[in-house]
Amino acid sequence: MSNSVKLFLIAVLLIGGLWGEQIQSFVKNNMPAIVIDDTNNTTIPEPDLAYKTLVGPLREMQVERKDAVEIRDFFWQLSQIIQHEPKLIKTTGQFREFNIIAGGLNFAGLEMKNKYPDLGEAIDSIIMDSIGKEDVPLDDKRREVLYNVLHAIAWSMQ
Repeated sequence: MSNSVKLFLIAVLLIGGLWGEQIQSFVKNNMPAIVIDDTNNTTIPEPDLAYKTLVGPLREMQVERKDAVEIRDFFWQLSQIIQHEPKLIKTTGQFREFNIIAGGLNFAGLEMKNKYPDLGEAIDSIIMDSIGKEDVPLDDKRREVLYNVLHAIAWSMQ
């Protein structure tokens, strides 16, 4: 490390040590506060009665509001991808892989693992019962069913 870098670091430490509280107080009193709006106002439209019934057990589960918002937003976005990007996911097998990878990335670090032991299995069961377990082409009919199921799952979390 060069001498000028060392001198700069020493100066920063001295200034911080001697006048750190005054600098912090000045910044706190003279800078506008940054407000983070964590009220996500996304409203998922109500699904058809058949799909509302399908996700009924999810609505009965006790999920913390912040976690429900994360789950809702994830499945709403997933439903939009299925509906509007037919060339991206072409088979039910590709969807399962996409769901696993995207879900892993989306929920990483959110401390939800093992928090709701039956929730993941219930969601997977609803999806598998709707599109089947075989890897088959995601034709228009299956795509529509999958969209509606994902939409209903998202709706169940609000």
